[in-house]
Order: sequence, then structure tokens, then C-alpha cells
Amino acid sequence: MKEKLVVTNYDNFKNADFFINQYFQAEQMMKEVNDFFGSFYMSKLLTAKDLINYHPNSFGADGAYKSIAWTNKIVGWYTCDKCHDYMLSKNYDKKSWNTTDEEIEKTAKEVKEKTYECIQKIFNMMNNEYDCYYVLDENNNLCEFIPVSAKDSIKVNFKNKKSDNIIIEGYFYEYYEFGAQWGNCEYTLDKIIRKIYINRYTNNVVKVESDIKEISRGKVGGKDYWSKDKLNYCSNVLDGNVLRTDSFDKCEELLNNDIYNKLNEWEYNYKYHQEKNNTKENIDQFKDSLLKKYFDRYKKSYNQELTIDIINKKFDYYTEKYCKFDT
Repeated sequence: MKEKLVVTNYDNFKNADFFINQYFQAEQMMKEVNDFFGSFYMSKLLTAKDLINYHPNSFGADGAYKSIAWTNKIVGWYTCDKCHDYMLSKNYDKKSWNTTDEEIEKTAKEVKEKTYECIQKIFNMMNNEYDCYYVLDENNNLCEFIPVSAKDSIKVNFKNKKSDNIIIEGYFYEYYEFGAQWGNCEYTLDKIIRKIYINRYTNNVVKVESDIKEISRGKVGGKDYWSKDKLNYCSNVLDGNVLRTDSFDKCEELLNNDIYNKLNEWEYNYKYHQEKNNTKENIDQFKDSLLKKYFDRYKKSYNQELTIDIINKKFDYYTEKYCKFDT
């Protein structure tokens, strides 16, 4: 910046002309500062298309469910759970867990493998509309920040002039319904606030925090404790152009359910009626029907084509894990 604001004795001025010029000069200076910090924090953020190039140690590093709130609504909790619930080797207490060095090393390796599986899933499943910002912390753990659609909530905070850290803050919302006492169905609406701490001298990310502020809570009209259609979703804003995660077509979950339910049906018929429905002809017909049913939706949601090979892998997985019966 070439010019500086002038500090002077106000009594020397008879009109506002000088201060009007000072005002616009200050406005221009603040614009330059804001432009710099906008570019600065964007250089730290990753989107789904970037993730495939990274190999972090873990995902959802702080161990809290809320730390991956947006991602698990889009990708699915089961996928995130593959890496999220594994205990990192650095968190093991040998005295209480009686953990050997070999077990620690094995666990750390498994965490990293499962994390990369999850990243590949996010890379394939996140499209432009539902994309999310992520950041790597100082320990090379991948942390969720906020959805891209909530970008307008990002601001830069400074605790004071002497603070070592710059704080990049953003937020979005989560709505959740649950069963309560006396047969009621209740809800909570939370504001999920994310803070990225960056060292002002090294430009390195120090940590990422998730804070939760309850906006409202109460009873849900028209539902009771036993309702199956309880809602659980995130949204980028409270009003206006709202993007809700429950509007995302999670057709992969439906595809998985179709396979699981069909295998259970065949297993039941064989076990109790000796009806062998899992013939090669029936299996092939069923797989073809799934391909037709979900092909267009799969492409639209996950940016890749559904193939028989994908269906075969899912079919083999559920057969081996849940539905073992004679072939």
C-alpha cells in the first residue's frame, strides 16, 4: 500500500473534506486486506476433486461425530465409519489397553488404508452442488470444514495483535429428529461452527475445531417416538437459497438395500421352504434389473457409470458377510 492514513489534530480542520478522502482511503485499504485474506484461506482449503491427491493419516481427526457432519450425510455414515472409528496409534494407552508396538503399527496402517478408501468414495460421490471444503491439520489429518455452498459464512478473526494464530471461521446447520419421553418426537437445530487456526508466522494449520451452538429444540408435530421417517440432515443456510443434504439422491444406499433384502429373501426361502432361488439365471436377471433401475441416477449422483462389475462386488460382499447359504 503506497499511502497511509494521516493522524492529525482534528481542531486544525474547518470542514469534512479531508476526512472524506481519509474514509475512502481506509475503505480501499480494507478491501486490499480482505482480498489478501480471501486468497490466503482459499489456498488452505481442499475440495472433493483435490482429495484423491492426498494421503492423510486419518479422516475426522478429532473423533467427534459432528466433525464430519456434512460428509456423512452425503457419502454415508458407513463409508466414513470405516476410518472414523479406528483409534489412531498415537491415542493408544499401553497401560490401559495392553497394546503392543506391533498392534499400534498395524492399527495406524489400517487407519490410513481405510481413510484413503473413504477419500476415494468422497472423490467419486461429491458433485459440484454438494461439495465440501476440507483442510489438512499439522498432523496430516484430514478435517471437514464447511460445505462450499456455505462459503459466504467464512470470516477471518484475530484474537489480538499479539496472538500467534489467525482464525478462519465458517458454519452451517444440522437438523435432527429423535424419539423422546412420553411417546413424543423431538428435534434439535444446531449451528455447527468450524474454526481453522493458522500460525501467522509459518502459515501452517495448527488445529481445526468443531463447536456446536443449539439454535432451537422442541416437539415435532405429527410424529411420535415410533416414527420411522425421522429427519436428519444438514443445510448450508437457515433461509433463502437453502441446500439440504436430504435432497441428495443416495441411490447407492438404495442399491445396497435392494441387494441385501433380495439375498435375505432367498436365504429365508431356502432355509424354511427349501426353495433354491439363488440360481445363476435368477442372480443374473436380478443384477440386470439393478443396472437398469439405477444406471441414470448413479451417474447423476456420483459422477461415474454404474457397471455390472460394481454390482458384482457389492453382491459378493453382502453374500459373504450377511447371507451365507448353499449354492
